[in-house]
Amino acid sequence: MTKPVRKKSDVDTFLADLGNGDILTTVLKGHLHVMSLLIENIELKMDRPGTIQLERFNIGVLARLAAALGQIPNEAISGFEQLNILRNHFAHKLGYELSDKDVEDLWSSLSSEERDLVADTYNKASSRELKVRSCIYALHLEANTHLGLAQDEISSILYEPEPQE
Repeated sequence: MTKPVRKKSDVDTFLADLGNGDILTTVLKGHLHVMSLLIENIELKMDRPGTIQLERFNIGVLARLAAALGQIPNEAISGFEQLNILRNHFAHKLGYELSDKDVEDLWSSLSSEERDLVADTYNKASSRELKVRSCIYALHLEANTHLGLAQDEISSILYEPEPQE
């Protein structure tokens, strides 16, 4: 099986989806993008990927499976599980409001490496919503580094370029 290569357009779509809309849209679409990457990771290790419908598993189970296959570090699992918890709050509680505790829980669930990747953006964020976006970026980076797009390339896409005159 050939290794899929992430295209810049995939990352652009992720960033557009994360940046467009309210926090509900951000969390749900961010969750879908990250989950899709985990599924791609896992399918890379499968001889017959169509045998099991990975979409039926929640993102926490997928993260544990990806870790068991050596595709993400064990320390990364809790961030994916916490994203799933946050997603469930929004998906199952009509009118759910993002709290400071939600943001802190998501941030503290990230591995130290993931936090280091987005610490500047997170610390400069002026709202809870922007902080959550930073955390979802970190999880996307974690999943993406195993699918052919180098971390430096992803990082350069995540941060807006300086305006050129």
